[in-house]
Amino acid sequence: MRAASLPLPDPSLPRKLFSFLRDREAIVVIFIIGCFVLQAYVMQKPSSDDHLRARTSSQIAGLEMALKHYRIDNGEYPVTVSGSMPSPVNQGDPATYADSARLLFSSLSGRANFGTAPVSGIKSYYPFKRNQISGLSSTVAADAWGNAIGYNSRKPHHNPGSFDLWSTGGGKLIAEKSRWIANFGLPDEN
Repeated sequence: MRAASLPLPDPSLPRKLFSFLRDREAIVVIFIIGCFVLQAYVMQKPSSDDHLRARTSSQIAGLEMALKHYRIDNGEYPVTVSGSMPSPVNQGDPATYADSARLLFSSLSGRANFGTAPVSGIKSYYPFKRNQISGLSSTVAADAWGNAIGYNSRKPHHNPGSFDLWSTGGGKLIAEKSRWIANFGLPDEN
């Protein structure tokens, strides 16, 4: 009887083990570098509030230009029939801006509401997008937070002879004026 012989070790086993460990180290290094890159991306990405502020700031600038073109064509800025327009001095709740925001939409879009076609013969001064309005049957110009935009051309406090145009920047109180985005400077007012 022959004695059972043990299998001889594979001579390439140390090389395979070294290769396996080297591959693992490479994966760990790549993972660590990926973590640093991801962290740098997240740190540089603007917050959603920054994005909303930038979008609203652009919208206010566009509406301001549209209102100036409206005045050139019509001799005056749009005004409400009732004569009541919000004031940026003492009205911080965008819910009180609905009438003037509705006036902004209808005057600058040439439509009664977002769901209808433009009125024949009425010029459109601003191409409102769905995310720039609130409501369909009673459409109002809205900021990126969905709040009505403030507009006053009857007795503008900050721009006499012109108009005041503002967003509360997502806020609902007059005390949150530091968040506002407007076509006028925002000094501390009491």
